[in-house]
Amino acid sequence: MRTNLRDDPKVSRIAANLKKDRRFIIGCLFELWAMADEHSRDGMLKGLNATILDKQVGIVGFSKELGLIGWIEFSEEGATIPRFEEHNGGSAKRRAEESARKAKTRKRETVSRGAMEDGKSLADGVKPR
Repeated sequence: MRTNLRDDPKVSRIAANLKKDRRFIIGCLFELWAMADEHSRDGMLKGLNATILDKQVGIVGFSKELGLIGWIEFSEEGATIPRFEEHNGGSAKRRAEESARKAKTRKRETVSRGAMEDGKSLADGVKPR
């Protein structure tokens, strides 16, 4: 999600063509992109077609409008989010995984430091967690 979606002309176009509020369209886009982020590493959502997506967001024609502006492509295999790697993809996944790994390391270091402050050390037989 980008903060500038609220005034993106493509969002306004989709909203006007579907006779929906642009904030509702942004919510539908969030639902699609969150699903892609959760269930895809490369932007391909196998088995997703226009009918399923339209039902999921509750707007007939939503998929068609996204296709017209280049925000989704459908094939026999499923749906693809173009330029997915720029916004989600592997690099974003790696950043999230790296952040989680660093948080876990910091927690271990805090626990270890706490044991040292209690007057215990590794030499006293206290094993790090």
